[in-house]
Amino acid sequence: MGSQETIFVATQQTYGIVGAATTAEAAMQLGQPTPLPLSVHTTQLHRPDLRPIYGGETLIEALWSEMDRLMEGLKTESDAEDGGDRYRAAELAWVLAIVTNPYNPSVDAIRAETVKRWEEAQQ
Repeated sequence: MGSQETIFVATQQTYGIVGAATTAEAAMQLGQPTPLPLSVHTTQLHRPDLRPIYGGETLIEALWSEMDRLMEGLKTESDAEDGGDRYRAAELAWVLAIVTNPYNPSVDAIRAETVKRWEEAQQ
């Protein structure tokens, strides 16, 4: 069994594909700060479920799961005992920015995606 998700691919005429994101808003930020026009296209990503082979989440899934956990604690004011979840979330945002878009990492795009994921989980 596999999974299917919509991916938003950002392209610029000069550079071609500049990155991909899980939301259109995040994809629009991938081309920043260059003044070149940016186009966003959607595509379906099909990937096999590797859990039976590797026994767990992919790296990206694991990073996002941790970010979701940290965000829940921050939004519900149930921060970790040492009070460091805010700093852990900031560092994890940097890691996710590098992993998801190594040529133009955007912590702001990750922050926006994190808030959107948390808001969708509340519905």
